[in-house]
Amino acid sequence: MVRFIVPVKFTDHSKSRLSNILSPKQRLCVIERSLNNLVASIRSSSLKAEIHIIIKGNHINLTNVKQHYSDLPLNEALLDISNNHFNEGDRVVILHADLPLFSRKTLTRIESYISKYTSYIFPDKLHQGTNGLIYSHGNFKKFVFGPNSYINFLNLAKTYNLLLNSVEDPEISYDLDDEEDFNNLPKNVINKLID
Repeated sequence: MVRFIVPVKFTDHSKSRLSNILSPKQRLCVIERSLNNLVASIRSSSLKAEIHIIIKGNHINLTNVKQHYSDLPLNEALLDISNNHFNEGDRVVILHADLPLFSRKTLTRIESYISKYTSYIFPDKLHQGTNGLIYSHGNFKKFVFGPNSYINFLNLAKTYNLLLNSVEDPEISYDLDDEEDFNNLPKNVINKLID
C-alpha cells in the first residue's frame, strides 16, 4: 500500500514570513490551494494511494483524504500517524503542503521512486530543509523535520544503516519560505494561488 502524508499548518500565523506581501487571508488561501493542487495531483495518478493530512490549526475542506488534527509537534505527529495507521512494508511518501510548482509530472517522477523500494530524500533548494521523503514503513523509528532536517535525516539514516538517496527535483525543492520565493513564482502560478 502507498500512503502519502502531508503535514500542513493552517492558522492565521501560517507563512508569517510572507506577511509583508500577503494578508493572513491570502496566506491561508495560498496554503489551501497548494494543498488542494497536491491532493488533486495524487488523486489523478494511477496509484491507489491513501492520503493522510496532518493539520495543525483550522479546519480545511478536503474530501477523500484522512484528516488528522494534531497539536503534537510535527515529528511526534508523524510518528503517531505512522504507528497507528500504517503496516510494515507500506511505501510512505511525506510531502510538504507548500509546493506551489507540484504537478502531475512531479508525481510521475515520484511514482518511479516509490516502485524501487529504496529510500529517498528531497531537499529544499538550500539543502537545509526536507520537502519530501519516500521510505518503507518501519525504516524510521523517529523523524527529524525542522531546522537542518536534510543533514539530520542523512545522519539518522546512517545510524540505521539505511541508504537514503538524495534527489534534486526542482518542483519539490521549491517551497514558499519567504517573499523572494513567492515573488519568483511564474505569474500564472501566483494567479492560481491568490484571488
